[in-house]
Amino acid sequence: MSVHVERFSGRVAEYAQYRERYDPFVALPLLEKWCGLVPDWTVADIAAGTGTLSDVFLANGHRVIAVGTRYWINAGRFGARPSEKPVRSFEH
Repeated sequence: MSVHVERFSGRVAEYAQYRERYDPFVALPLLEKWCGLVPDWTVADIAAGTGTLSDVFLANGHRVIAVGTRYWINAGRFGARPSEKPVRSFEH
């Protein structure tokens, strides 16, 4: 794991500057039309990664449950069951 930490150390600003963001003026209207999304819904962001899509939902007033893939990968590697990991949710 230290190899990954060293590889990305000191690069957070560059990552944040160049990381493509979800445009809420595109994503939210599409989801409102496609599935009737409204701000009082709880949204599950599966494979949330850095949380850039979760940020869009939070800014729109949604409660967000974000699940990162790293847990599922490590759970399989270490023999843990998904039910052993607490779910974290966020509200804006």
